[in-house]
Amino acid sequence: MTRGPLLAVQIGLSLVIVIWGATYPLIKSLLHWLSPMELMLARFGIGSLLLLPVLWRWRGEIGGLLRRQPWRVLLVALLGVPGYHLSLNIGTRLMMADTDTEDSAAMLASILVATVPAWTALFSRLTGLERLSGRQWLGQGLAFAGVVFIVSRGDIGAVRLTSGALWALGAAVSWALYSVIARPLLAGARSSLPLTSIALVLGTLLMVPFSPAGVLGRLGAMPASAWGQLLFIAVLSTVAGYLVWAKAIQVMTATGAAAYIYFIPIVSALVSILFFGERLGLLALLGGGLILGGVLLIQRARIPARPPGGLPSRSAAR
Repeated sequence: MTRGPLLAVQIGLSLVIVIWGATYPLIKSLLHWLSPMELMLARFGIGSLLLLPVLWRWRGEIGGLLRRQPWRVLLVALLGVPGYHLSLNIGTRLMMADTDTEDSAAMLASILVATVPAWTALFSRLTGLERLSGRQWLGQGLAFAGVVFIVSRGDIGAVRLTSGALWALGAAVSWALYSVIARPLLAGARSSLPLTSIALVLGTLLMVPFSPAGVLGRLGAMPASAWGQLLFIAVLSTVAGYLVWAKAIQVMTATGAAAYIYFIPIVSALVSILFFGERLGLLALLGGGLILGGVLLIQRARIPARPPGGLPSRSAAR
């Protein structure tokens, strides 16, 4: 890939990271009106409707994907929709209910999900897509230590893995697996749209049977401000975000694209503090610093990926 298109992808990914950072406090706000499952279904239901023209336009390529790799596409759909988003919603709701974390639930969720690059690098190594240097392993250790520091509230001798923190970490693992498993399907593809659109829509349809009763009534009872928040995360964070992310992992390494996620807590903290009155304690700041320091080591020592076919990725070697 030439420098121009790669730069465009990097700029687009940077904008999406800003949008995703703003999404965490919006999720917390919407969870006052909707349950975790209801929020996921409302968000992706709107997104799926917007993607129907894309499904029709790429129906031939989508049919080919489903014939060649049905189980991989299904796994990508499950990891990318309920695997990540339902886990994130549940984790945020549980942290909102915990008196120790209720004032910082959105920021803590964003910090814990910011371990995605570390998980992505690990899974890429285990699947043979990328190799990790000693410096990268040190970065992984720092990031993990940051997570332990946050969930233990600084008392390492008495680590208390709250259920909310575990669900948020589960969301991070799901997103990392989504990226690593999707990348071989995107390698050499004419466009990232077919896989992204069918995975998003399929993942949503599989969850419809689990929709709680009365969800339409609760959606109708939401004020205009909540609907504005829902449309923001459905259109910008979900549809635009997924499409840009798929393009990014198609032209970059999965680890390289995932590194941008470490900047999400910064945006989330700014939005949460300025607009939603959240407070972030010193211990969470220290843990976040360890996580961000870890990614710095991971990215500065990144080794070119080996995409399907065995040749190093030119975009990764830049």
